[in-house]
Amino acid sequence: MAPSSDLNFVWQRLSSVGMLRFTAISPDLVSGWNGDGSGSVTVEREGSEVIEFHESGTWTTSDGKELKFSNVYRWTQLSMENRIRLDHLRFGPLHPVY
Repeated sequence: MAPSSDLNFVWQRLSSVGMLRFTAISPDLVSGWNGDGSGSVTVEREGSEVIEFHESGTWTTSDGKELKFSNVYRWTQLSMENRIRLDHLRFGPLHPVY
């Protein structure tokens, strides 16, 4: 089955990401997960079906403390299933968190 046009659109958009920004709100105020993050994304393509996001930026907690962060995410186009899978590579590329 060929990928749908919607999937192709999303895949092309993922390839053009260059920045990130997010806000996290948790009802558990002691967790430290309340705040805002922003940073840059470097996109690396591995063939036509794999894209890696290399993220780095700053997380600012609700009380104003700034922390640096970095992440690597791998997006894989599962063409036969007409889906995209996201893996967090926090333990390296051989041990993804699905």
